[in-house]
Amino acid sequence: MNSSERIKRKFIKALISLMEYESLDRITVTEIVEACEVTRPTFYRYFKDKYDLVNWYFDILAQKSFRQMGISLSLREGLVTKIRLMVEERVFLHQPFRPQRKIV
Repeated sequence: MNSSERIKRKFIKALISLMEYESLDRITVTEIVEACEVTRPTFYRYFKDKYDLVNWYFDILAQKSFRQMGISLSLREGLVTKIRLMVEERVFLHQPFRPQRKIV
């Protein structure tokens, strides 16, 4: 895993940790970077906002899910694997995803 991937995973790990106690819409980028002990510019080098981080992680989870489906021997096995993934990521997946609307 390269350094770019490591820092992105560090951000999501911090976000998920914060989501155990606070809803996504109340968590700030400042809290995320403080938990990671990096600067805000480092965060913005990779993501435009916290919702961009969430979308990136959803893509990671979707890819992981599709890879697992490809190795399943049966429909039952595939569903069990998918449910396990959802349980492992329950803190992240449980949060409502409501991006802030921009006023035009």
